[in-house]
Amino acid sequence: MRLCVLDLDGSVAAQPPLLARLAGGAGRSAALRDLAPRLRLAASRSAVASLLQRLDRLLAGGHGPEVIFYGSGDFHHLTAAFLMRRAKPITVIHLDNHPDWVTFPATLNCGAWVNRALENPNVVKVITIGPCSDDLAWPQLKGGNLAAIAAGRLEVYPWHHPPSRLVPFLPRPQALPTVGHRLHWQTGWRRRLDGLPRRSQPPHSDPRRLDHPRQGRLCPR
Repeated sequence: MRLCVLDLDGSVAAQPPLLARLAGGAGRSAALRDLAPRLRLAASRSAVASLLQRLDRLLAGGHGPEVIFYGSGDFHHLTAAFLMRRAKPITVIHLDNHPDWVTFPATLNCGAWVNRALENPNVVKVITIGPCSDDLAWPQLKGGNLAAIAAGRLEVYPWHHPPSRLVPFLPRPQALPTVGHRLHWQTGWRRRLDGLPRRSQPPHSDPRRLDHPRQGRLCPR
């Protein structure tokens, strides 16, 4: 497993556990604060291209799964950019208080990065666990990607949320789990975590191996 620390804002690069591993030769790091203004909250295409070029150089010659720590919540949308480096099918496990699923604007930003990930042909699905924010209330009016849920490309398991009201006269996918004009979220997701490694395997993969790239943050949003 390859550890990679991308220093975008100092939030992870100064943390003692990571510093100790880097000092012991257990990982690599890159100073990327010069790109941070063009990546924060909403990333420009040129900045993303520069980010991926530097990351490829940093990890060149290595093998095996990657663990990437890359800054505070202002940069969590870069997950969709890192997934561009993936050449095989992958399922994304997304733990967050927000679904990050809005369909507008169509940019790589904090609130819409899940949709950018779903545009990647190698992303089989995104499984979002933990939302309990107001994003799930009136999801049609807030641009929630209900079509991805209906198509099975996106699964959302709130920490706790009542059924979401839907606007009757607005279009919505027929496959949604609705009762009347309310979208009912699946409950009991804690039990589903037991089978998550098996369910998240891409087609034709070996269930004994979990060798997908991982991205993460030590600091909460």
